[in-house]
Amino acid sequence: MKRRHSKVLLAVLALLPVGAVLAQSAPLVVVPGPGAEALQEAAAQTRPWRFAVEVPVQLSSMADGVWSEEGEEQIWRLQIQSPGATSLSLHFADWQLPEGARLWLHDANSGQTQGPYDARHNAGAELWTGMLLSDTVDVELRAPQAAQMPQIVIAGVAHGFRTTDGAQGVPLKSGNCNIDVACPEADPYADQVRSTVLLVIGGTAACTGTLINNRENDFYPYVLTADHCEIGTSNDQSVVSYFNFQRSACARGAQSSREDVQLDPQQSISGSEFVAGNPTSDFTLLVLGSASSPATVPASWEPYWSGWTRSEQAADSGASIHHPSADEKSIALFSSELQRVQLQDAGQSVETWEVVWSAGTTEQGSSGSGIFGTDGLLRGQLYGGGASCGTPSSPDYYGRFSVSWNRSAQAAEQLAAWLDPNGENPGAWGGLNFDGRYQSVDSTVEPTPVPTTPVVTPTPSPGGSSGSGAADGLLLLLLLTVWGRRAPGSRRE
Repeated sequence: MKRRHSKVLLAVLALLPVGAVLAQSAPLVVVPGPGAEALQEAAAQTRPWRFAVEVPVQLSSMADGVWSEEGEEQIWRLQIQSPGATSLSLHFADWQLPEGARLWLHDANSGQTQGPYDARHNAGAELWTGMLLSDTVDVELRAPQAAQMPQIVIAGVAHGFRTTDGAQGVPLKSGNCNIDVACPEADPYADQVRSTVLLVIGGTAACTGTLINNRENDFYPYVLTADHCEIGTSNDQSVVSYFNFQRSACARGAQSSREDVQLDPQQSISGSEFVAGNPTSDFTLLVLGSASSPATVPASWEPYWSGWTRSEQAADSGASIHHPSADEKSIALFSSELQRVQLQDAGQSVETWEVVWSAGTTEQGSSGSGIFGTDGLLRGQLYGGGASCGTPSSPDYYGRFSVSWNRSAQAAEQLAAWLDPNGENPGAWGGLNFDGRYQSVDSTVEPTPVPTTPVVTPTPSPGGSSGSGAADGLLLLLLLTVWGRRAPGSRRE
């Protein structure tokens, strides 16, 4: 049964601002932060880069918080605090909101708000929210009186522990040499910018992904990212994909002088399904939503499905668009020819493109971001490297699209089965704009053969299958072989 305030008290509360109402009416639950060992372990993990640790809880709208009635609405409120957190996000289990119900997360101190989350986020049985830059969050659930009382369970609180500018409440800020996509350097890649998304995994880790076109030109929500982002069948539903997280005005230098943009849950898709991945080229392919119920990416977000090429002809200039340190979208540019490089990492060979940036860089959180030639076609996704604002001439490495295509005979380990379901085997395919405009390319171009790496050419069908820039100073030493030569050590993104 709902717990209700008296009409007198409700009349008083109605006169107060939202922050005051929440502070006076929402019971506080204090969630202790992770232990020192858990924090140390998470801070050491860079594959993918972790910025938070989930603390398990069991809080529900039936047993915790307080219900009230205001006008034609029934309202549930609860305040959660995790002392010392640089950011908070919530993991809801048993998430199914009725039509008309809406949920917000508030931070009364900063005025930040996440939401509303509503029935549009019902694709999965669970929901992971975006971040609030605070150690305290006020949860507010509103539903029509005529609706069945929503029953939700909070199963985890993601306690953020990384920040470079806590005094200003700005977490996860990237280095000052990064180039905003609002700057003129990104103008030639405006379409590819719109295909780049921030992936937050389980509320605790970040990577970058690229919305990618398939041979059917059907707006199917495939996203390409990196295998080492560790998205698999056990956690793919925890992925939240954020679109258009970027600045609207170009600013350079100190981050404090740049526009601060908040993650917008209304331009996000909660949940995904792993369909393919392979460490040989470090790729993972996801479907946003699920294969049985793929998400619709709204045209109002102006999304772009990037085109791709299987060519082994090295691009001599181009760009990567990414989310450094889970920050607003940036671009890095190269003006010297890519090199084919075979990495050896813990006994695993990884086929990559080596790139040296002429402007900008990548960081942790950039993992999985796409690299494009000046033709705008995707050639791979970020595996790792040593590039940073402090080491701008150190190379980065991108898993090669041509290897991901069909080097493996298994549908769950290749791109061909998904991006080319009818087995037409194009050498390249163009991008698709949200309004249906297609980037025409010469799809008959055959990939340049690679002498020492034989290619298996299967014709599997994925039908019915269902579902897996580091910060300065964090280096992983790898043994690199570049067609028989040795190369410097690198780090994983």
